[in-house]
Amino acid sequence: MGVWQAAQWRALEQLAGSAARETLEFLPGLLVFGHQWNIVATSYKDGKTIL
Repeated sequence: MGVWQAAQWRALEQLAGSAARETLEFLPGLLVFGHQWNIVATSYKDGKTIL
């Protein structure tokens, strides 16, 4: 999930610019394993994606 979210942060910056990325506190994510659902969130700080 961390690699996927890192790619989403990069795509957001490429498509909308760094100002748009900086306005978001986190990106939500959803992991589904059978009947178990988990919500995750990543933030972006100092060029790194933090899970």
